[in-house]
Amino acid sequence: MNCEYLSTCTANVTCQNNGTCTAAYDSLSRSYYFQCTCPNGYAGLYCQEKRQCPLNYYGSNCTVYCSAPNSCSQGHFQCDSDGKKTCLLGWTSANSCLIKNISSYLDSECPVSTGCLNGGSCFNGSCCCPSAYTGSSYDYSLSFFFLQKEILLN
Repeated sequence: MNCEYLSTCTANVTCQNNGTCTAAYDSLSRSYYFQCTCPNGYAGLYCQEKRQCPLNYYGSNCTVYCSAPNSCSQGHFQCDSDGKKTCLLGWTSANSCLIKNISSYLDSECPVSTGCLNGGSCFNGSCCCPSAYTGSSYDYSLSFFFLQKEILLN
C-alpha cells in the first residue's frame, strides 16, 4: 500500500479568507502536494478559522492593545477590529472622546439645569471635569486651590 499526501487545495480555488494554495515538495516520497497558506489572523486546513485575540487585543496578529473604559478620565469610545478608537455616539474625537457633541445646557443627562461649567460634559447624571477644574459642576479652578494652599503655607 502506498501512502500519498492529500492535497488540501487546488490553484486558489479552495482556500478561504484570501489564503493561497501553494505547492510543497516532500523529499521522502519525491512528490508535490498542495496546501493552503493562510494570511495573518486565520488558520485551519482551508484558512476557515478566524483566530481569536485575547481580551482587549486587536489586529491581525493580536498585538494592538485597546481598552474601552467609557469613563470621564479615559474617554468614551469603542475599539474596532483593528484596535482603533471610535468615539461613542454623542462624543467628539477632537479631544480623545472626552467632550460631548451637545451643550451641557441642553443635555438631559446633566445633574443641574445650568449644565456643567467651564467646558464640562454631562455623563451618567454628573459632570465630566476638564483637567484644570473640580467641583460638582466644575466651577472651581484647580489653580485657585493651589494659590490658596500657597498662601496658607507662607
